[in-house]
Amino acid sequence: MKQLRKQLTAWGTFWREREQPKGFSSTSPTASVIEQAKTGIWATTNQYNGHSLSSRLQTPLWVQLIDEMTEQLSQEQCRVLNKRYIKGGVLTNSEKLVLLYAEISLQEKIFLALN
Repeated sequence: MKQLRKQLTAWGTFWREREQPKGFSSTSPTASVIEQAKTGIWATTNQYNGHSLSSRLQTPLWVQLIDEMTEQLSQEQCRVLNKRYIKGGVLTNSEKLVLLYAEISLQEKIFLALN
């Protein structure tokens, strides 16, 4: 169960980081190209080093697998998993019970997938 919770924490961190806005560039892409054409210096100063944002949108396989397993849970279990692991919210006692059942269900799915 500890390993599952560790993996769910990593899963939640992955999605939490994707939900947070990264801000805006101080220079538009068009203005950057014009400046580069004028100066003849073809260097990038953005935080992504010239990589498109689409490369950051690829979801790792292990995250996809957890997503697929959580989609098979009830809406209440999904909501509580989201609240606990993605939003980092505080759970009520009844939500903690729902979370425990969700974790047990996920543990069972993993066990059955491996055997």
